[in-house]
Amino acid sequence: MSSSSKSIVSRLIKDIGIYGATDFFTKLVAFFTFPIISNALNPTAYGFVEIIATITWLLMIVSNIGINNSLSRFYWDENTSEGDRSNLLRTGLDIIIVSTSISSIVGLLFLPFFYEVFPRDFQNLTWIAYFSSILLMFSQQLLSIFFDVMRLRFNPVHFFITTFLSRIVGALLGVYVVAYLKLGVDGLLTVQALVTIAAIPLGYFFVKKYFKGGSYSKYWRKEIISYGYPFIFTMIAFWIFGSIDRWMLLYFIDAAEVGIYSIAVKFSMILLMVSTALGLAWSPISIKIKTDNPSSYKKIYADILLVILSIIMGIAGFLMLFLGEVIGTLLNKVYYPSLIPGIILIFSIVFQTTQQFTGLGISIEKKTFLFARLTWISCLLNVSINFFLIEKYGSIGAAISTLISYMFLTSSYLIYSQKLHYIPYAKFNLNLIVLGFVLMFVSFRLNTFEIILELILIKSCILIFYFILVYFILRKLINSDLREFI
Repeated sequence: MSSSSKSIVSRLIKDIGIYGATDFFTKLVAFFTFPIISNALNPTAYGFVEIIATITWLLMIVSNIGINNSLSRFYWDENTSEGDRSNLLRTGLDIIIVSTSISSIVGLLFLPFFYEVFPRDFQNLTWIAYFSSILLMFSQQLLSIFFDVMRLRFNPVHFFITTFLSRIVGALLGVYVVAYLKLGVDGLLTVQALVTIAAIPLGYFFVKKYFKGGSYSKYWRKEIISYGYPFIFTMIAFWIFGSIDRWMLLYFIDAAEVGIYSIAVKFSMILLMVSTALGLAWSPISIKIKTDNPSSYKKIYADILLVILSIIMGIAGFLMLFLGEVIGTLLNKVYYPSLIPGIILIFSIVFQTTQQFTGLGISIEKKTFLFARLTWISCLLNVSINFFLIEKYGSIGAAISTLISYMFLTSSYLIYSQKLHYIPYAKFNLNLIVLGFVLMFVSFRLNTFEIILELILIKSCILIFYFILVYFILRKLINSDLREFI
């Protein structure tokens, strides 16, 4: 059993590394290609690209029906046989094809509106751009099922290869057709659609054996849709949650404050990449742990949360403590006010990361409507706190609102999860949270925009002390299942 648990954590950390690298390279390419594309297009044309992206994003949420979440929940369930798994995948694929086809038709109904807004060929921006965006949406949805299967079968290398072709190559070719061939928005969206379509055969090649023998099942259709549809409302709430602070900053203060806050958000994205990689790796393995270890999975969940929270908190501590030096090195003085909100937002990502564990009971008991309800309540809470804090404290107020909202959301997930499906999480998790608050407040005091050797040594000692303290405490708290790995 000890070797089994060690294998679980080892696999989890390896997969997090690969998914994290995939996300990192994707964002790195996007970062370097963004200025080239934006300079090649004028603001109106680039704004149209963003409008199209928003429309297709909403269509993707609705047409997906939470299928990705449903596959992760049921694929490794103890009641799903190997034959049923292929039926589950085939049914999910058929549903996504039908639902995305309907969404594509609905999206194409916007074409007359498109002609009204852009009646002439403007920077090579015609109906071709909109049609290509619909085609891109359809191919991305299809490819998302293959990505899910790769994760469920623990093939992160295949995930990386397919992502590289569909996203990174697409971004690079997009730069070529816009900046060198001067094909404008039409060329940008067309080449991205064609590259994504070209990646579909490769994705299917990697996963086709898992569909073999599978057939459409009315039973799985009902299970997939009933479990997944609440995620439509959850994702819309998260979208509002992630953007409303900028709109309120613009309304109550000005665009400059939005810029300060956006810079703070960019730095918190570093930790978010780790959190995203964890989610990609954890969602398929979490249910498999329950299936393979029916008598001890709860303790394994609790132990893994301790390890993950300890690591995430350490990374957050590092980012918070040295954020001032990073801002002072990379940015000019006008962005210095982003330091305090940046520290707060980094710490808020820690609470966002814990949702992948605190919501386990809700997921296991298939009460996914609670995710939608609690996320909308958190969204309303965020708006309410912003209303009181932003006008007086600006970006800092918006960051505090985000932190409180994430704390509320993960706490509410935990309360309902423990009622539905109790998991013996250690009380030391609370001590880690307290340590996180200490690191945040220490960061407020010790951050500077200059490179001062004495301060760097002090902050490095604080981090070393944190990891040594956590290391020895974890060795005492966790059971023998993970002690060998630690």
